Amino acid sequence: MRSLYKVNVIISCWFVCLCTALVFTSCAMRRAIPIEKQNVDSSYQYSVPPQEKDGWQTRSLGDAGISLRPLSLMVSRIRDNTYQRVHSVLLIKDGKLVFEEYFDGRHRYQAHPMHSVSKSVTSILVGIAVDKGLISVNDPVFGYFNDYHGLEWVDKPYDITIKDLLTMAHGTDWDERSLPLSNARNSIRAMTNSKDWIHFILDHKLVEPPGARFNYAGGMTVLLGEIVSRASGLDLDGFAKRYLFQPMGIYIEGWHRSRLGVVNCQGGLVLRPRDMAKIGQMMLDKGIWMGNRIISEAWVDASLQNLVTAEAGWGYGYQWRLGQALVDDRLIDLFFAAGRGGQHIIVVPSLRLVAVFTTQPIGNKNGANRNLMMMSDYILPAVTGVTPAHPLREDVDDLDRYTGRYLHQDSGDKVSVVREGSSLSIWPYFWYRISMRPINPDTFVGYSSWFGRLHTRFLLGNNPEEDKIVARFLFGKRIYERIDNN
Repeated sequence: MRSLYKVNVIISCWFVCLCTALVFTSCAMRRAIPIEKQNVDSSYQYSVPPQEKDGWQTRSLGDAGISLRPLSLMVSRIRDNTYQRVHSVLLIKDGKLVFEEYFDGRHRYQAHPMHSVSKSVTSILVGIAVDKGLISVNDPVFGYFNDYHGLEWVDKPYDITIKDLLTMAHGTDWDERSLPLSNARNSIRAMTNSKDWIHFILDHKLVEPPGARFNYAGGMTVLLGEIVSRASGLDLDGFAKRYLFQPMGIYIEGWHRSRLGVVNCQGGLVLRPRDMAKIGQMMLDKGIWMGNRIISEAWVDASLQNLVTAEAGWGYGYQWRLGQALVDDRLIDLFFAAGRGGQHIIVVPSLRLVAVFTTQPIGNKNGANRNLMMMSDYILPAVTGVTPAHPLREDVDDLDRYTGRYLHQDSGDKVSVVREGSSLSIWPYFWYRISMRPINPDTFVGYSSWFGRLHTRFLLGNNPEEDKIVARFLFGKRIYERIDNN
């Protein structure tokens, strides 16, 4: 029970998704099947996306310089349920829609629940309000809620700024991770069950200095939306339609709301996949869509600064996650919006690439990981022409020098590295061992069906106390320090 509690409390711990899977599934681990050994579903035929009256220009994969085979393999793996519950995958290269596939009876005209992708859209609305001089990221939050006297947040008041809400570094006792969403004591569930969402959020206590640590909290995004509404004098839905959606040709029917009419901007937006792609392209183009300025370049740049560390070792800016893809020996920066179950807008600036995924949001364990795995194993190889490195057949001498236990200081998570004959295995905290094979000296790779490729680089010093592991998975990075030898 102690291990399960640790997994739930420390969402940022290494392989948290793996540990959650230990509770819910007994499926065995699968080894990676190299792309060149996979088969394409012969019934799949790629076609250029049709050009609609939605602002998107389209072109073929070939004209965009993108290889078809890896994407055909991805579609085949979706069709054979290797990657389950996927509803759509779209790719935009150099500003043109080049790939658009729908599954499970879905189609391009169908809107899809965004869940927490809504948070990244809300950040854009905050940026528009900042651009208009209505608010500043340095404004204290309590100043916008003088009608909530009687709460410490307002009366004491708490030194929490709009920037602290944007970065999820608010410092309060909000708890959205230690209990499942179905539990009435989960903070986000308790908020949606309450009559007055704003009162519920502001009733949380300050437990650490604001700005110090990431603590995922949908309620803070709700406060951001309410601040924009109060500062602008417009309902947030009306503000969003006037300054974001209508200028971009995006139609929405509305947002989910509280009983008192507060917009659920942390998870209540519904969009079509092509409109999700517009959001990603606008961010890629530094705030411009179809030649029109939507938000300032300064706001886009500020939003994508690595300000705190989020789950899986991702960076976090203003409600956008930041990561790096390892392509050959090169690290490529990317950023993304992520929603429950696997709703994603992923942007790779150096490749001028936007990828959109929608999936079944509820009851889709590991859906988010599967999207990132497809991005790593199929989409990036299709765009770059570089396939992930495969383990060498040669054995590495003196494997014992890597073995031992290693600690991630921020979370307290420990992993063990053990030797198994001519290979290494890594044991994350309370999970199955992951077999690792070398791709070059001091660098090993392994694969799990739960989180995909694990790339580990050992940094060995002059004594064991200096030894470290740099672990990369799901576009995040964790550094572990040796604490003892096996």
